[in-house]
Amino acid sequence: MKGTYNIAVYGFVDTSFTIKVTNHPTPVTRIVSGQPNSGALGTNSVDYYSFYNSNDTDILITVTPNSGTAFLRANPQDELTQELYENLPTQENYVWSSVQNENKYIIEIKQNDPHFCMYCNILIGVFTSDSECSYSITAKNELHPTLLQNGVPVRAEIQETEVHYYTFEIKSETEFDISLVAYSGDPDIFVSKQKNVLESFKWQSLSTEEINHITITPEDEEFIIGVYYIAVEGFTGGSYSLTMHTRKSYVTLIDGWPQTYSIAYDSKDHILFQLISSQESRGNAYCELTPLSEDFKPSLYTYFYPANETRAMSPPDSYLYELKYEENDYDNMYNKVKFNLDMTGKSGKYRIGVYGNQAEGHSRREMGNFEFYCTTSMHSTILRVGDVQYDVFDNQFKKRSYEINVNEKGKLELFAIPCGGKIKLEVSSNWTLANEDIPDVEVTRMTDGRIIGSINHAKGKYFVTVSSLMNSQLFNGSSYQLTSRFTKQGEPTQPLISPGNEGILSWERKGGSKVELKWNPVYYENGKPYQEEVEYRVYFTDEEKANMVTTCGMYSAELLGIATSLKNTYKTQVTVELPEEKGFVNVMAVLPESQNMLLRYVSYDPTEVVVSAGHRGIGVTVFWVVAVLLFVSIMVTALLYKKFRTVQQQLEYEMSDVRNVASVSSGNLNASNLSAAQRKQAYNPLFDQSDTL
Repeated sequence: MKGTYNIAVYGFVDTSFTIKVTNHPTPVTRIVSGQPNSGALGTNSVDYYSFYNSNDTDILITVTPNSGTAFLRANPQDELTQELYENLPTQENYVWSSVQNENKYIIEIKQNDPHFCMYCNILIGVFTSDSECSYSITAKNELHPTLLQNGVPVRAEIQETEVHYYTFEIKSETEFDISLVAYSGDPDIFVSKQKNVLESFKWQSLSTEEINHITITPEDEEFIIGVYYIAVEGFTGGSYSLTMHTRKSYVTLIDGWPQTYSIAYDSKDHILFQLISSQESRGNAYCELTPLSEDFKPSLYTYFYPANETRAMSPPDSYLYELKYEENDYDNMYNKVKFNLDMTGKSGKYRIGVYGNQAEGHSRREMGNFEFYCTTSMHSTILRVGDVQYDVFDNQFKKRSYEINVNEKGKLELFAIPCGGKIKLEVSSNWTLANEDIPDVEVTRMTDGRIIGSINHAKGKYFVTVSSLMNSQLFNGSSYQLTSRFTKQGEPTQPLISPGNEGILSWERKGGSKVELKWNPVYYENGKPYQEEVEYRVYFTDEEKANMVTTCGMYSAELLGIATSLKNTYKTQVTVELPEEKGFVNVMAVLPESQNMLLRYVSYDPTEVVVSAGHRGIGVTVFWVVAVLLFVSIMVTALLYKKFRTVQQQLEYEMSDVRNVASVSSGNLNASNLSAAQRKQAYNPLFDQSDTL
């Protein structure tokens, strides 16, 4: 309809925004270098943008999905010789694509790229497939800073000594936060009121600190109403996300991107988050809050705010919430709060408030740190090397994906420990391989209670997938722990710790319900003895379905009340009293805290013990015949196993210097390496050394 239209924009809080109006059936929006544009797409849709390049420097195009998922394609266009609409990128016609990159949300056009051009347009398409997407897009040259949106994280890859520049504006006397989350490497952050940040910065947060979080208040003598500038400098190469937000506004949670913040040990101090959901959303979002400071257990409150809601609502708190998680709701094993949010068919936002708590021995002015993220099955969760992840599969989710960044060349090792059920570990060198279920490494075999996958000469981004193959019979699902470690090229790999004598336990009756257990001490997998003091924990269960094979399985069974911790000792033999006449026992070795949090726990092999007297007469003869045969069988099996134990127990892939291309070393072409065989049976009934009947 022809005529004049009036548009009003009302801000509930101080707001900066851009607005676009178009009447073309296929609009192409012009992007100003460093200034973000927002958009929303339905399924199998595309939005087009144009970026005019007049500089002889690298070009960076980034899309940040606030909800759903999207990818980028781009083409160059000469305004003088090529028609704009004939050169728009499509599914088949494009020069650059984020799908083929390590980071699926970034296109980086290098100055030496054969298709790089000056005084030309870069035509950009934001594409969706089977999900809706709300997003923010930025295109820029190296020379221009990126304008930060209030509460919207940006993600970047940085090289050693490289500096990234950002800017934002504060329009009133309000407290605001700047948070940098290092996913790999050691980036440092500097904040200034002038463009020459590194020469004039007033605030800084170095990567040697636990988290990089700067809070600036109106009471700060350097505070101004106006423009601030940020420099992120790479002490080493790495990956990070950066967020600026005013304290009264919400930080948008990007699917799978952990955020870290500091708040006081005070119930009045808080950070607000929002998780965006659309009508096309399906399933649950899994969320996890992890305290990073001693005695710090912040409270969390959340409610859903529909997209069609017109009335303003106060932030969630202890009086206004649909779900709440407080100090008593933290997981006893990992000191975390874990919960699901239903996203199916919901258009709107989950508003989430994280509030500090008072703790004995801590001042209200003292700051506590925490990490928080939410993720769905559509995206991978970013993990740092060495982080410990604990996840549970239910009937809806049978697979979870993670992203790990390695900024130097070396050996990357992944360790998955089943807590219940059976799982598979896969590692892929790019997102396309992971998404199409074509992993570079696939492992189901378990060694000493761990599933291990490793990549030699690793560098860059890797996608790790853990899949459920079989649910636990004790609860409706399966669960696992996941961690990783990295050894720089040229440095020796720290050998793992293994249970002595292949993990075999022996036992002897001591009268009544007492038995004496014996085992060999732990040792390095290369055969050297382990010299430091080790604590051994003895567990018992009479439930045959309990997972007593892994350390996580033993601890989980104890939490579920189906296993009992009988005794802790620093010796390799102990006398215990069994609560039942028959059951299974196992030993968990606990190494000093200097070890990786998960790798410092070592599992022996569970064995069945019976303290009740057997039958006499003919039954005695039968028993001894069976016992002798069993003894011979076990000894032969143990000798054969020991002989072949040196066979490689994990898949090792040699990654070439060209990313996304994997080659299998000749020593790994044995078909047995690709089998899904388990090292040994879950339960090995052993002979009783003292049964005289």
